[in-house]
Amino acid sequence: MPWSIVFSLVILLAACQSTLTAQVQSTTRGSATRGSGSTFQGNGSAAQGSGGAKRHPAVDNTFEGRFWRYLTNSPFRYNEWAPFAGRLDSTYKGQSPHGAYVKVIANKMARQNPHKLPYGSILIKENYAADSKTLLAITVMYRTQGANGQPWDPENRDWYYVKYTPTGQVAFSPPEMGSKRLAGRVQSCIDCHSGAGAKDFVFLNDDLK
Repeated sequence: MPWSIVFSLVILLAACQSTLTAQVQSTTRGSATRGSGSTFQGNGSAAQGSGGAKRHPAVDNTFEGRFWRYLTNSPFRYNEWAPFAGRLDSTYKGQSPHGAYVKVIANKMARQNPHKLPYGSILIKENYAADSKTLLAITVMYRTQGANGQPWDPENRDWYYVKYTPTGQVAFSPPEMGSKRLAGRVQSCIDCHSGAGAKDFVFLNDDLK
C-alpha cells in the first residue's frame, strides 16, 4: 500500500476519534447540568436527564426541608442555642409522647421574650432514649404569622409543629394513629399544648414569674 494512502488513513482515524471524544464529553456535561438543575429546584427528580449517570439525591424543598436546613446550618445552627429562659440545665426527664429524656433549647427571640413568645420564636426539644444519649427525634414549635397575608392558625396561637427524625426527615405517627405526617397543624400536638397554663400553648414558661 502506498505511504500516501496509509498516511491519509491515519489522519482520518485520528479525526474520527477526536469527534467521538468531543461528543461524549458534550453529552456528559449536558447530563450533569440538567441533573444538578433538577436537584437544586427540588422537583422530586434526583438527577433528571442524567442518561444513566450517577444520580444525586433530591433536595427537599418543602417548608420542612428548608426549615431543617435553616436550623442545622451556620449561622443559625440550633445546637448552639441556649436553654429556654429560667432553665440552667436544658436536659431533664421527659414524658410521653416525648423521649425519656429531653433537651430543650430556644432561639434568641423566644429566650428574650419568654412570656410573650412573639412571632419568630422557635422552641426545640431533642428527644432521647432512657440512656439519655440516644437521640430519637427532634420536635419543633415555630410561631409564625403565616404567609401571603393569611394567618397560620390564630385559634391555636399560630404555632407550627414539626417532628423530625435525627437525620432531618419529617416523622410519621405510628400506624395505629394513622401514619400521619407530623408537620403543620398536628392535632395531637394542639390537643396536648392547649392545656398550657397561660393559654399560649407552651408549658415551658408556666413556672416563670
